[in-house]
Amino acid sequence: MLKRLRNIARNIAHKFSVSANHFAYLASSSEYQYAEIDLCSGQIIPVEYNLERNRILVEQCRSNLFCLLRDNEVSEIETVFLTVGFTPAAGATLMGEFTITFTLKNNRRAFGRVNAEVLPQP
Repeated sequence: MLKRLRNIARNIAHKFSVSANHFAYLASSSEYQYAEIDLCSGQIIPVEYNLERNRILVEQCRSNLFCLLRDNEVSEIETVFLTVGFTPAAGATLMGEFTITFTLKNNRRAFGRVNAEVLPQP
């Protein structure tokens, strides 16, 4: 099950990364280069990132996540977090690191990470 969860984590991290332009914009124009998203509840931290445009992207990823998970997997999951961090890259882009971490009820973890350049867009 951990291998399958790692594959799902990379899939969702990639889906998020290709649409994270507004997250990158907020990172480039504020003191917050890092965000954490609870994919079970949809909560986005810090609150500066909790905007309608970003909530739509998070909800799309949550929906896709729960479509990919099997019932027996959902029942074993304690938490699912997406962490997003940005650092300067070439030109106007930022390098984003998108990591999804599943924590299971037996305290085992599975994670998937995608690194991608993102062009900030308001």
